[in-house]
Amino acid sequence: MKIFIIYILSILSSTSVLKAQFNISGEVKGKDNLPLSGANVFLGGTNYGSATDNEGKFNISNVNAGQYKLVGSYLGYTTSEIMVEIIDSDITQDIALNQSVLQIEALQVTGTIIKDRKTPFPHSSITSEDIELRTASRDITSVMAESPGVYYTESKGGAGDSRVYIRGFDQENSATLINGVPVNDMENGRMYWSNWDGMTDIASAIQIQKGLGATNLVAGQLGGTINIVSGAASAKAGFRYKQEFGSDGFLKTTFNANTGLLDNGIAISGLVARKTWNGFVDGTWSDAYSYYFSAHKKFNNGKHTIDANVLGAPQQHGQRDEDQIYTEEDWKGFSNSDYSESDDFRRTSPHRYGSGWGELTKDEYEYLKDNYIGHRGSTDWAHDVLFGGIMHTKKVGDKYIINTRTNYYHKPVYSLNWKWNIDGNSTLSTTFYGSKGRGGGTGPLNTRDTMLLDDGTDGYAKYYDPAVLDDNTGTIDWTQVILNNQQWLIDSEFDTNYSTSLHRSKRVIRASVNHHDWTGVLSTYGRKINNNINFTSGIDFRSYAGEHYREVVNLLGGDYYVHHYAKAGEEGTERMRGVGGIVDYHNTGFHDWYGAWAQVEYSSALWSAIFSSAKSVSRYQRQEQYNETAGDEFSKALIFPGNALKIGINYNVSDNLNVFLATGQMSKAPKFSNSYLAYSNTPNTGAKNENISSIDFGASYRSNIYDITVTYYQNKWKDKATFIYDAPDIYNISGLSANHSGVEIEADVRPIDLVSFDASLSFGNWTWGENVDATVSSDYDRTNTTEVQIYTDGLKVGFQPQTQMKFGLNTFPIKGLTINTSFQINSNFFAGYAPSERVVDADDPQPVQDAITEGKDVVELPSFNLMDIHLSYKMQLMGYDVTLGANVLNALDEEYITYAEDQGFEDDGTSSAPKVFYGSGRQLRISVKLDI
Repeated sequence: MKIFIIYILSILSSTSVLKAQFNISGEVKGKDNLPLSGANVFLGGTNYGSATDNEGKFNISNVNAGQYKLVGSYLGYTTSEIMVEIIDSDITQDIALNQSVLQIEALQVTGTIIKDRKTPFPHSSITSEDIELRTASRDITSVMAESPGVYYTESKGGAGDSRVYIRGFDQENSATLINGVPVNDMENGRMYWSNWDGMTDIASAIQIQKGLGATNLVAGQLGGTINIVSGAASAKAGFRYKQEFGSDGFLKTTFNANTGLLDNGIAISGLVARKTWNGFVDGTWSDAYSYYFSAHKKFNNGKHTIDANVLGAPQQHGQRDEDQIYTEEDWKGFSNSDYSESDDFRRTSPHRYGSGWGELTKDEYEYLKDNYIGHRGSTDWAHDVLFGGIMHTKKVGDKYIINTRTNYYHKPVYSLNWKWNIDGNSTLSTTFYGSKGRGGGTGPLNTRDTMLLDDGTDGYAKYYDPAVLDDNTGTIDWTQVILNNQQWLIDSEFDTNYSTSLHRSKRVIRASVNHHDWTGVLSTYGRKINNNINFTSGIDFRSYAGEHYREVVNLLGGDYYVHHYAKAGEEGTERMRGVGGIVDYHNTGFHDWYGAWAQVEYSSALWSAIFSSAKSVSRYQRQEQYNETAGDEFSKALIFPGNALKIGINYNVSDNLNVFLATGQMSKAPKFSNSYLAYSNTPNTGAKNENISSIDFGASYRSNIYDITVTYYQNKWKDKATFIYDAPDIYNISGLSANHSGVEIEADVRPIDLVSFDASLSFGNWTWGENVDATVSSDYDRTNTTEVQIYTDGLKVGFQPQTQMKFGLNTFPIKGLTINTSFQINSNFFAGYAPSERVVDADDPQPVQDAITEGKDVVELPSFNLMDIHLSYKMQLMGYDVTLGANVLNALDEEYITYAEDQGFEDDGTSSAPKVFYGSGRQLRISVKLDI
């Protein structure tokens, strides 16, 4: 913090204060010569600016006499620059903006964009300039962390493995929309950011709407809604080449081309990118492609507009998992030890408990490659062409390695957007979309039988002790694994129960496959009733099928594998599996969604208000393809209705000050996994909707010198579903509650020439609700009941710091150069846990039982500070626009915990040390961009 303050003071001491005298005012107009509310207007080379009001008017006051570049910008429009001169009086200058991203409103069918001083919902907006300046080709979630109440964690450290939390809620309980289309997994709400690797290159804006937000969908947005808007086809012709380099072998190449709006009214834009990276943590390599294509066409004199889009990011990357999570003491013990070739323990990836990676010789690589017969279909054609299937082996530098944990996926999304201008007051916007996701994640799999053990003796083993097979570096000795898979017992090369000529593998690598086919239609009808009232209604239909199974992908030197969990009806040699053979489970989940909504919006110079109501119906069905006999594969269909109701009011007290109030409630269907018992087709008759209520109250003040918004919020979550696993029993329970409240402050200050400050502060109080008493039955035995009490009353919510303070300093020392320095202070940070873990086990020592029943809180983690530096320099070179970029991430090389899991209590009732993952150390990224 001291370094950051000294840096700020050094900048301030070299800059002079302006003495303003005059005003510049005017109006910003866009398509059809209509005023644009919320457009940004500023004087280039200074930090004096203004946002337009509801009538599109702006006023910039206290400006010195002289010549200035008046700049106007708005989402989806080409930035306008006009030279103006102030001599001895105020001046008036209107600004006309032309659309650059064609018909971008057609891409925002349900993802309503909040307008300042008009839409009464708290939000934070991130521009395309901020995205390009600050992400440094990390996950797009990284730039979201600049917003108050938002936390970005690298989690396990692999590319695309990041997670984002909003107001204490995880991303499964926040909605993510891309161009208004919901993209959270329809079975569990999860977000896999590795599927959206190219989004940093095509996003034209991100708006994080807090609480229930402005979207009209019943989308489960407890924390908020992340609305990402991608650019449609550009109206301006051009070509872009961008090259990026960075630490640990980071390399990314991007090409982007636009035809511009042709004489026939067609515009086409396209982008392709290629990224490779060895990863900061050992074994977390990344190999990814991304693409985006968009076409635009108007018909019937602009009455109809069609936009077609396709985007995708086929990728594979190495991962860590919870088998490689350790206490702080353990992590620091890896430094300068047998488990690390580096003196930085954060880079190590020791397996010790069965997961990780290891090197192998080129001959072993060729052997496995030649014997890798194929796959059942867990990758698509893109993976086959680009990667040759699943990367069971990977060359990193001059080494060949195998990861037990590899994520591989390709989720192309196709959309067709049609906008119909029915008349001067009515529009119909419809999006047809589809997605065909193919991929999964690999992991270790071990047999259970009498076999040759790792120590050279015969015996029964449920799991292996991988420490015996490592080479004292914390990596897996694959040579020994391969040899071990080629000898069944000391005196028997083969397991003659299955084959007298084929080797039975004891340890293999499997893939947990998650395919899905997803189609949907979103349609919104808008009607301007009069100059003050607008009516909107729409429908949201979706159909989803998610197929899940586990298959063998690498036999590691053997010829077949026999798994402990046999498929229904299989015996003897029928249980033998080769590469592509299905083991463990195979099921398909079906989710059909039917939604509708209506909204009335009132707007005047002083007041604006919104009332919206939404209804939904979720239909679940399950197909069991592994454990059920023929004729019993399909479950009974389950129906869950949902609804949402929201009201918001905004009052513009003056030209500078506005206050707003938003409140609402939502009832959403339980997750698919909570609706069936014990991973079977048996319905959970106790499953019921989760209920959320939300209230936000705030005020904003905007002037030429500073903008500030203060918001108080309170969210209540009731009837949350969870489960308790007490081997061999599983208990589904509902009735948990949580209370999330807090204050958020977002400010932008422009006190002096060429310098601006921004700050986002959040102070949360997030706790679990009252203890839960429940009478439950095991998922395996519904006839007998047991009493369960979960002790959660007042426990702190984990995983996200409840106090976050983020400060940014932006300097523009010379023309074209931008330097952004951001600093974060994170505290009041608790280890994460599932509330269902707070259950008394009669076998626990009495001090442990007392700690649970008395509500002893989870472990508080050390606070941490982070500093990033981002630079961008724009210049002309041989008549072309060239942009140089540099990013120093974690510039102070802070050792900090980014993710932690609570481990309960020791026998004496004291808290056990949590297991943690550390964030990455200092990283450098450099980029060169050429625009033609």
